[in-house]
Amino acid sequence: VLDELGQFGEAERAARESMGLAQQIGNRAVAEQANYSLSLALHYGGRFVEARAALKGSPVALRELGSRNYEAWARWQLGQASQHLGFYAEAKVETEAALTLCREADWRTLAANCLADMGRLALAEGAYNAAQERLQQSISIHQKAGGVSAYRGQTLAALAYVARALSQPAQARLHLRAALCLASETGNWSDIGAAGESWGDVLAKDVKLVADQIDGVALLPGWEGSRGARLETYVALTVQKPVFTIANENELVPASPVKLMTRIANATIKQGDTSRYKEEVA
Repeated sequence: VLDELGQFGEAERAARESMGLAQQIGNRAVAEQANYSLSLALHYGGRFVEARAALKGSPVALRELGSRNYEAWARWQLGQASQHLGFYAEAKVETEAALTLCREADWRTLAANCLADMGRLALAEGAYNAAQERLQQSISIHQKAGGVSAYRGQTLAALAYVARALSQPAQARLHLRAALCLASETGNWSDIGAAGESWGDVLAKDVKLVADQIDGVALLPGWEGSRGARLETYVALTVQKPVFTIANENELVPASPVKLMTRIANATIKQGDTSRYKEEVA
């Protein structure tokens, strides 16, 4: 909880206290789990050397204890710390080991994160085709699992970079725009807006942008759950701009205006209840 709140110093103290108490009563399993929590606090606090040191023997210990879930997360976290420090060979070994555990247990979100990291490692090596394949696999798993994560946005940004390197400007623009759509995990303007601007101010800018400046609109899965996206789509249809849905991660498919208007109307009527659309996305 403290990590989520950004209170990394407090998180570190809580993890160290938990680890000490577990060691006192001889509970090795809880001690190792607390050590993993400690590594998270150190990592999120930017102390990658200490995080890597804390995790060094943790995956093996967790495996011996039968904590496969924690072992997978510990290996992924160790891979991340190693990648930050430039130990790419070690990062690759640990991330691949974490991915294997995820596939065995069908842990999709962590598997997607591992694939994204492997894509970034391939990118660091200049292996653009391999990087693109891994990053696209990560996005595909995230989409099937449903929901939005900051990691998915970072992966899309990396995909945009790879697409530019492979001379695919259209794909680069598509990935970058999708990454920008995920700039706020909540979708609330208060998270990303300029000081003094209301949501109405932003909508007014969006209407002008859609009507006067853009060539068309590409809809991400679950778009109808966003009031702003519904308005932008309606404006695009009103001024006869082409509207597309996205298939197979990167293919634009022309959308039926009649079906779009129906979905806009249904979603607006059912505002506040988007469970049906979340099921469609999943």
